[in-house]
Amino acid sequence: MSDAEGGATGYTGTILDITERKQAEATLAASEERFRLAFERAPMGVAMVDADFRYVRVNDAYCEMLGYSLHELRTMRIDDLAVPEVRPFLDDIWNDFLQRGGTIGRFAILKADGTTSDIEFNATANVVPGLHLSIFINPKVTGEAQGLDEDEGG
Repeated sequence: MSDAEGGATGYTGTILDITERKQAEATLAASEERFRLAFERAPMGVAMVDADFRYVRVNDAYCEMLGYSLHELRTMRIDDLAVPEVRPFLDDIWNDFLQRGGTIGRFAILKADGTTSDIEFNATANVVPGLHLSIFINPKVTGEAQGLDEDEGG
């Protein structure tokens, strides 16, 4: 606001309370941080892939299990790790997985050193639309746990 000579006589403004929005943003950020830490620190391999079979996110346990670096896996697709005899059937396996919404089983996978390993997995389709989450059990870890149980049993 101004007077006839152009001098300021007041002002007009709007005040908007954004407290609730800021609280919601902080809650969301904390939730995302908890998910990130759980994903990264999980003792079993965890991988998230997109609809094109590309790795979007993997944790250190998955990298260690397969012998690939995080950078290497981010340039790969899940079919790059499939054993040759399974590759012709991957589209059918994938479509069945999507239709069911998930699957549990055992899968032979190619490791970085060229060897194969049978790993157990539990996969869920579309945990977020277009992203699929798999949890892989490292045979080395389960073998050690089974050995520990046997030693405790006598």
